[in-house]
Amino acid sequence: MSIRKLDHLGKTIVFGQGSTHEVFNKIAEMKPHKIGLLIDRQVAKAYPNVLEEMLLRNGLDMLYYIDPGDVSKTLDLVVDIWEDLVKNGFTRKSLLISLGGGVVNDIGGFVASTFMRGLPLIVIPTTLLSQADASIGGKNGINFHGKNMIGTFYIPDLVVIDPVYIKSLSMEEVTNGIVEIIKHGLLGSETLLKFLRENRENIVNKEIDVIEKAILQSIKIKLSIISRDFREAGHRRILNLGHTIGHAIEELSHHTIPHGKAVAYGIRIAMRLGERLFGFKYTAKIEELFFDYGLPQDFPFKLDDLLDVMKQDKKNWYGKLVFAVPKEIGDIEMVSLEEEETRILLGDILENVSVNNV
Repeated sequence: MSIRKLDHLGKTIVFGQGSTHEVFNKIAEMKPHKIGLLIDRQVAKAYPNVLEEMLLRNGLDMLYYIDPGDVSKTLDLVVDIWEDLVKNGFTRKSLLISLGGGVVNDIGGFVASTFMRGLPLIVIPTTLLSQADASIGGKNGINFHGKNMIGTFYIPDLVVIDPVYIKSLSMEEVTNGIVEIIKHGLLGSETLLKFLRENRENIVNKEIDVIEKAILQSIKIKLSIISRDFREAGHRRILNLGHTIGHAIEELSHHTIPHGKAVAYGIRIAMRLGERLFGFKYTAKIEELFFDYGLPQDFPFKLDDLLDVMKQDKKNWYGKLVFAVPKEIGDIEMVSLEEEETRILLGDILENVSVNNV
């Protein structure tokens, strides 16, 4: 597949194998005063040639390593980066580049959007989850008494999605990304869901040409949603399918359960809510797809613990818990429930799901 450009709310996504080199064309066009790079420490080890080329071609004025994982998304780390930007004389004409998975790019987007009210930003996502989902749409944030409780909406000047990075990922990381791609299929593409079923073996074996097609379909679905509702005032909220429970599971596990797996649990519960509220008919078929990609069948937490965390979820409106619930594939309803309604519905659902309390 050749390198292509997609509109990203007036900015640009460059997509395709080998597209990382488009970064240098953009830097030449921008002529930034200074350049800073935030890089995932594991990516730096896996791709030393990319880091070396950036250092050689751009003479980076700031290089900041970030450990992968949600534990890095703290205000203390953000303050440390701000301090480095000040110390190195960065101005609003300087450029920040983030290279890594969703965590690094969340931090990069938050720092760029807040330092001096906005720095130019280039994002290079390296995980399947960040390429297919997290780097699209300009949402970023850090954790504060809950997942992404402090954040901004900020579209990068350029997002470079180069599927070659997928080759170095563990199977767990690939599965994390597949969950969000399945979610996008549920939001609007039976064709994408069929593609994931028919190409499971190639995807599991990290055949880049096949994964590239899945990523592109996923991106296009998300772009069609965010183009209608950038700031999540309405329609964009359907992208939170599975995330109310998913984020609670991440918090309860102290982030030992990764985002994709947690969201898969959340989608499974949301589909069962859809069965009860709207007659949703595809739960078994979607669950089979999750299980085919190696996701576990048990459910790891107690209802009371989940409710305690979900009550702090930033997606809640007017004191009610909010869930994105499927009615059909491509038809998602936002449902607001009182705590007691949630307790009754989820209690009934969890009785019928294999439970392995921790």
